[in-house]
Amino acid sequence: MNEREGRIQERFARILAKHETIKNVLVGLSGKGNEGTGTAVRTATLNLKRFEKSATCQTSPVKVEEMLCSQSESEFLTKLLDKEIHQEKKNQLTKLQTFVAKIMKHCNYAKVHPRTKDVKLNKSVDKILTWTTATRVTTSVLQKHYARPPLQGGETTADQPMLSALIYKILTIISSNSVSLSSEQFVVSIVPSERKRGRKIDFIVEEYREFLHVRFPEMLGRVIEVKATSGDADGFRKNQQRAREQVLGHLARQLLCAFDFGGIGQDAVVSGIVLSMYSVQVLEMKLVDIGTENVDIKVQQTAHVPLLGKTLVPDKIRNDVNLEWDMDSNGVLLLAGALLDLQRQSLFDSGTKHNIYEVSNSADQSSHSQEPKQRGYLPMQRLLGSGSFCHVVMLSENEFMKIPRAKRMVQSLKRECKMLGMLEPDQYPHPVFPKIVPSPSGVTVVKLKLRNEISLMQVLRLRGIVGSSLGSDCKYNFKDLNGVIQQVYHALVY
Repeated sequence: MNEREGRIQERFARILAKHETIKNVLVGLSGKGNEGTGTAVRTATLNLKRFEKSATCQTSPVKVEEMLCSQSESEFLTKLLDKEIHQEKKNQLTKLQTFVAKIMKHCNYAKVHPRTKDVKLNKSVDKILTWTTATRVTTSVLQKHYARPPLQGGETTADQPMLSALIYKILTIISSNSVSLSSEQFVVSIVPSERKRGRKIDFIVEEYREFLHVRFPEMLGRVIEVKATSGDADGFRKNQQRAREQVLGHLARQLLCAFDFGGIGQDAVVSGIVLSMYSVQVLEMKLVDIGTENVDIKVQQTAHVPLLGKTLVPDKIRNDVNLEWDMDSNGVLLLAGALLDLQRQSLFDSGTKHNIYEVSNSADQSSHSQEPKQRGYLPMQRLLGSGSFCHVVMLSENEFMKIPRAKRMVQSLKRECKMLGMLEPDQYPHPVFPKIVPSPSGVTVVKLKLRNEISLMQVLRLRGIVGSSLGSDCKYNFKDLNGVIQQVYHALVY
């Protein structure tokens, strides 16, 4: 028996060491692409603080550099291009590509300025947004009244607006669902004490939801980083490398959330896009076999594909031996496939199945039982939002659940229960304040089943208004709203 226990302990030690290595790799990657002036030293210091110090843990920077220097895979590109898109929509996308390529070919460069917008560039953006298959603009009109982004210096004022319009138009052609394009999203730092030192993402494509300026990594959809083109191969290559590192950094942050979920983690797949007026490249990062000795991170990427056709890519950039190109593939069709059909499985995605069951009426009752009895299944429909202390997920049309980001944050849920207890939910004819479910138990225990592992979590289930703000509902008059605000104030200062 002792020999068997020894083998089990050795296996657990190997699993733990491998997981420490993988987490260090994710931490190392999460800081990439954020090494601007004044932030490089700070980022390196934070990463060193987060790295696990263990004699059994392998050095992670080697693995990080391997991922940053990974080669493109033709099979990955072929898989994305083989995504089924109706032929009529393909024809529309090809005509859209031809129209934008015409702007890039015949228009003069825009005159960008940090505080003013180029009128001619704005006309180009508007023309793309309103484009239809019947749109016709002569070459002479393009040269006189329209403009294209400059080779450098116009990433945010020229390249981003033009590519945003193109992405939006692609989505309107191929999307049958409510998909939104959000720009300039601020992502909170993964270090709790450094919330103000987050970073921005150029674009996020996701299921439509109310606009949020500040997000947490687990709330991200497909991330898109835009970089300006350049007049020489060296400048273009550096821009692309920086954008690629930024995308990998965002993807690593998303996987870190999956790595720690429920204290046992879950496999995840996340993806991102590097975009310029010359090219498009798609990246995918997977966290696989978590909880086992085989836990690993896998990165795959496509070659650079001409976004608007190979004739618009300058020869000196096309012939750069340090860049991998696939000149024969269609960049707009690749972008369209990546925007909607690229495989993705991350925390709280609609396609991710979490087996979560209620096991007791209260957290206090469960502490007296070694085997809490499993009760009803709790279907998590989607993530409503994330905060410093917890995730908020939708259970039904009028019910939601708060899951603490870590066990030590359960106290915040208990304090919230105490505040809710001071409110008077039945005072108004329509629901105003969330009601605790099941009342009046407060914080309850749920069982999370992933793979062959089980984790018990303390959560707060509430019944109330889901998906809209209190002020947007016309059923409440000013007197009611004033009373609501007063009650909330007294609850917060108890």
